[in-house]
Amino acid sequence: MSALILHPDGSYVVEAMPRADALLGYLQNAVGGYIERVRIHHLSVDMILNEEGLIHDLPVNPTATRIWEAEHWVGLGQIRGTVVFLASLELED
Repeated sequence: MSALILHPDGSYVVEAMPRADALLGYLQNAVGGYIERVRIHHLSVDMILNEEGLIHDLPVNPTATRIWEAEHWVGLGQIRGTVVFLASLELED
């Protein structure tokens, strides 16, 4: 399985996912802190982001924000920092 890591400047990288026992650390390292999962149903992916992105004044991630707004409502906020996209089936509820 792979993860797409999307940076605020629009650059991205696709990486192989680590083993299940190393997944939390991998995601926390990728986003730079505690993680929050946001489901993007219309794309069948989960967007993993830094749950304290606003508090830490991370840079706005315009691409991730547009993806989030397509699923939810425009104008409710901005996604900040690096995000990781995973196929929804890779994470359990």
